[in-house]
Amino acid sequence: MLHLSLELSSNEMGTREASHAGSWYEGDDEELSRQLDEFLDRVPESLDGNTLPIPGARVIIAPHAGYSYSGPCAAWAYKSLDLSSAKRVFVLGPSHTYYLRGCALTTFEKYNTPFGDLVVDRATTNELKQTGRFSDMPRGSDVDEHSLEMHLPYLWKRLEQTFDDPSKYPPIIPILVGNASEEEEKSWGELLSKYLKDPETAWIISSDFCHWGTRFSYRPVFHEGVIRDMDNSRGQASKSAVLPASPDWSTVAKDPANPEIHEVIKVLDQMVMDAVESGSHSEFYKVIRETRNTVCGRHPIGVIMAALEVVAKERSEEGRGKPKFVQYQRSNLVKKTHDFSVSYASAGYGSDPFSDRNVAQYGGSHEMSSFNSPQSSYGSPYGQGNTPPMRQGPGLPGGPGPAGQSGQRSILDECTDIQNGIQDVENKLGVLNGLQRRALDDADMTSGSNTKRELDNLTQSIMDQYRQLTVRLRAVKSNPDARHPRNVAQVNKTDRDLRRAIQKFQEMEAASRREMQARLERQARIVNPNATDEEIRQIVNSDTQVFQQAVLGSRTEQATRVLGAVKQRHQEMLQIERSLMELLELMNDMQELLTKQEVQVQAIDTHAEQAAEDMVKANEELETAVTTARKTRKKKWICLGICVLIIVIIVAAVVAYVMINRAANGSTQTKRDIMDISVLQDLQMNTARAALSGELASQRLQARGDRGDGFLSNAEVEALTKKRFVVDWDGVNN
Repeated sequence: MLHLSLELSSNEMGTREASHAGSWYEGDDEELSRQLDEFLDRVPESLDGNTLPIPGARVIIAPHAGYSYSGPCAAWAYKSLDLSSAKRVFVLGPSHTYYLRGCALTTFEKYNTPFGDLVVDRATTNELKQTGRFSDMPRGSDVDEHSLEMHLPYLWKRLEQTFDDPSKYPPIIPILVGNASEEEEKSWGELLSKYLKDPETAWIISSDFCHWGTRFSYRPVFHEGVIRDMDNSRGQASKSAVLPASPDWSTVAKDPANPEIHEVIKVLDQMVMDAVESGSHSEFYKVIRETRNTVCGRHPIGVIMAALEVVAKERSEEGRGKPKFVQYQRSNLVKKTHDFSVSYASAGYGSDPFSDRNVAQYGGSHEMSSFNSPQSSYGSPYGQGNTPPMRQGPGLPGGPGPAGQSGQRSILDECTDIQNGIQDVENKLGVLNGLQRRALDDADMTSGSNTKRELDNLTQSIMDQYRQLTVRLRAVKSNPDARHPRNVAQVNKTDRDLRRAIQKFQEMEAASRREMQARLERQARIVNPNATDEEIRQIVNSDTQVFQQAVLGSRTEQATRVLGAVKQRHQEMLQIERSLMELLELMNDMQELLTKQEVQVQAIDTHAEQAAEDMVKANEELETAVTTARKTRKKKWICLGICVLIIVIIVAAVVAYVMINRAANGSTQTKRDIMDISVLQDLQMNTARAALSGELASQRLQARGDRGDGFLSNAEVEALTKKRFVVDWDGVNN
């Protein structure tokens, strides 16, 4: 098997498609590049005075949900990552698509991203396969898995910022890390430690943190002074439901006497982050086991912590190799027990993974509730679909968008959330399969058996989740927005995935029932070895009373007990299969109902198209009216300009006229003043002459009297008088 797997042809290898592009993150390379640049730009250029990326920092822990949810948080880890010396990059993530025990390697030659293809390091993967410790990822599961893919666009972006040519990009080694015990994690860590020692090897560890809600079967709340898991209790007094967490609530809760659920979640996540920062793999494993925190990447984190411990021990530097969390966010601040939330955290290691300077380099915790940026329709808290606080988003949210956009986002979010629920159930199917096999080998399958109890609880949990998912999908498909071109593909895919998952569960239960039936036949032959085949079939297919009669008298008490328990399990599985058939019939009925409504929907669509055409015409007419109004307005402005110009000309003319008149009036006044002076001088001169003439006349009269000539004649008096008023112009001019 190993030899054959190593000789896969290049055609068989091929390229893994970017299956989540366009749903969990942007499929357009330019839009995706813009989004990642925006996330990275929002991270400070330095933390506590240390420029990012931290030189030599080559190990990070980052989330893998939809970018509109966990992308801003992941940016903190990626901006800290130094890839300048990287010659290969390990990407470790958990399996969400199939039950995996141990570790698995890809069989693909390349991983596609919207930016281009990242090459798989075949030399390293072949070297790891030769150890016999790795299995091959099933191709379908590899394509469906998101925990590895979600990191590749971010990795490409950082490589693009680091290298000037894609040909220089280091190859990748994708590894899925499945369920493992503490010792198994240490074993895997020791195997990978040789690569961790290489300073030219970078590491990306993929993990979300606490998954809280019924869909995750994990709902710890604060109750009567303790943290109690509602989904693990058998009544509120159950000791097994109490989680070992007793923080100082006055420092973490607004109301220490009654902390909110989201405050409980933060406490549980903080316990895990403290354990990771301790650098102790055993402490981390202990906290995960005791709190049962649903950290989906707990095994990849455990493996890298174990590897760091191995390297530190070899270098006599135990206690070093500690990371520092630089960002923590939650998709929702849960307050109600029916709500749900997923936590995201980013951590990195300093320039030397075995240096105590990490704390100084990365500083303290930087919690952010959200970036308050508009949210796209892509992504969810655990892949996609949750309702974050920022739209929190990429939303949810963001704020109002174009008409109908919020409804389309709601449909996409709900579909992707259902798909995530399907993946969660399928993960449980792997565990269920293991329990079913254990049940076949368990000699005690009575109601008090641990295996029987675990099997019953898990089966019931899976059935409940399928019912919830079916109801939610019905609600989605009955929404008119589900038939929008943007949503129909996602809705149909969700419907197919749910049907496939239910059928898978049904087939698994049917196979287990057949195995149970075969065991029943074997047990029946032990009880009654002389029975014919027909009698055995009657015993197996009979009711409990006939079955008990068949084993009556058997000296083997254990055989009787086991046979009864197996028979009971057989009946339970028949009931489960009937329930699954009811679910499928329910979905079929819903599909028939939708088909009947299709005619009405088409009619509505026709009217909508007509209305759209009318709207287009109305918009054209409105545009024409607007154009005419603009031209009219332009003419009005021209007329107004002309009027203003005329007024300005008139004002200028009036001002000129006034100025000219003032100048003319000034000249006339000057002439008048000169004339007045001349006249005054003439009058003064004439007055003087008049006085002289009067004196002369008196003298003449006196002389005339003295001569005895008598008085002057009238003519003489008149001549003498006129002489007084004759102007002597010559005298004036002189």
